[in-house]
Amino acid sequence: MSCGVDWVVWMRFLDPDERQVMMLRYIEDLGYQEIATALGIPLGTVKWKIFHAKEKLRQALGAEVQRA
Repeated sequence: MSCGVDWVVWMRFLDPDERQVMMLRYIEDLGYQEIATALGIPLGTVKWKIFHAKEKLRQALGAEVQRA
């Protein structure tokens, strides 16, 4: 998710649980199964949270681009 913007700024658009899985995935570079194991949640839940977080960020980025 490298798009030339400050990652921390965009994290404010995410819920705490979404931030957690995104940070583990993209900052700590853990795989989906590793995240599931670390958090004690099902693999499908990890995938859903990452998908949902990416959608939120896409929408937020789209809104920012339209304002510029």
